[in-house]
Amino acid sequence: MKKLIICALATFMLVAGVSNVSYAQAKKKKTVEVKSKSVDANRGENPNIKTGPPTEDKAEEKSRAALCSIFFDNYTGLYINIYVDGNYKGQLSPYGSGTVKVGSG
Repeated sequence: MKKLIICALATFMLVAGVSNVSYAQAKKKKTVEVKSKSVDANRGENPNIKTGPPTEDKAEEKSRAALCSIFFDNYTGLYINIYVDGNYKGQLSPYGSGTVKVGSG
């Protein structure tokens, strides 16, 4: 019986020692150096915008030209400002859709 206990104890110590060595080897720290590059600024004034959102309520001029409509569908959670030919036409709500009529064809 003593031999069985001693054999079991020796096996346990051997297994614990081997697993401890493999765990210590797996825990080595690696250093990763990240290098980044600067990018050009893409925010700021857009030179293509002629008129911004209106600050007061007034009726829009009616065009005598042929009418076209543009359909917008927003699949994002963001508000989207709509400009047609550089002129502000409205704002699209998150996950919304809408149509804008333009007279310039």
